[in-house]
Amino acid sequence: MLPAHCLRRVFDLLVAAVCSSAALCAAQGVPASDGAGGKRAIALVLPFYAPELGAAAEAVRQGVETANRVSGSRYAIQLWHTDASPERVAQAYESAIVAGARAIIGPMTRSGVTALARARAGAQHGAPGQGPPIVALNQPDADIALPPRFFAFGLALDAEARVVAQLVWRQNLRAVAVVGTQTPLARRSTEAFVDEWLRLGGDITEVYEVPPGADLIVLRDRIAAKPAEAVFLAADPGRAAALRPYLGNQALVFSTSQVNASGAAQVGTLDLAGIRFVEMPWLLQPNHPAVAAYPRPPGLAGDLERLFALGIDAFRVAAALADGARTAEIDGVTGRIRFAPPSTITREPLAATFRAGVAVPLE
Repeated sequence: MLPAHCLRRVFDLLVAAVCSSAALCAAQGVPASDGAGGKRAIALVLPFYAPELGAAAEAVRQGVETANRVSGSRYAIQLWHTDASPERVAQAYESAIVAGARAIIGPMTRSGVTALARARAGAQHGAPGQGPPIVALNQPDADIALPPRFFAFGLALDAEARVVAQLVWRQNLRAVAVVGTQTPLARRSTEAFVDEWLRLGGDITEVYEVPPGADLIVLRDRIAAKPAEAVFLAADPGRAAALRPYLGNQALVFSTSQVNASGAAQVGTLDLAGIRFVEMPWLLQPNHPAVAAYPRPPGLAGDLERLFALGIDAFRVAAALADGARTAEIDGVTGRIRFAPPSTITREPLAATFRAGVAVPLE
């Protein structure tokens, strides 16, 4: 006869194997760590069964479990498998509540976060906001107000663009030109930067969206015609490297972490020298005590490594909320994190720049 904990593990593996449909798995919590001994549970509502998001969900799961182990495995981690549909997200959320989760991490998509925020606002579990706290891993649609104890925490570039606007403002720069490409990510970044910059009271000298195949001399002439103290650039590393020489040398250039592909020096980053951007300590300061405390996963790179780091900090926020904290400040691996009631959370990454092809913190 196998010991009880071995039988439980066999059962968990069988459940994971037979959960071939998102509908079944959304209703089945698969404990990722032993729930024996009266441990409280933190539920992960993640899209393991969405083909385009499965790897991202797995990276977050690994980060959450790593942080839980480093904290002494105080919590049982339960996995609630979903696809990316709002219906499955809502079903998994309800199942996690029934199973007694003290906090919930997820969902990951904007549509899922929006749907769950709407459902939570009209929750039947007592007054709105009285269910377990939620640490969502994305932003909801702009017109959605978050209910109490529902925290939108993630790596959204539009949130970073607002942080960049505040960084530029603190450097006493007031006239900014905005340059971006025509991708959805770049557009969200530019819109968020402009919104925050105008809220702060800054001036915008030019807004230029660069179409594919554009004559970059036009960009150079438009920037030169209306001199600015700074330029906000919304582009991926390849396009940013191509655009940088046409922005002139008179203004400081700022961007989000979109401009930084994870890893060491790479082709093209020398063309990005001097650009200032924001980035997570996980990638900039691997030897910092607050970062080095967490073992790094083998085989993860790029966006998956970022999501692993997000999982670490999402667990730390969720655990603090499950422990009853109403406010906290965390020296996180993704940045300085602050949360407070009713549903306010901020992540402030580090200011960085490129030197000799490598991303380094600004002094």
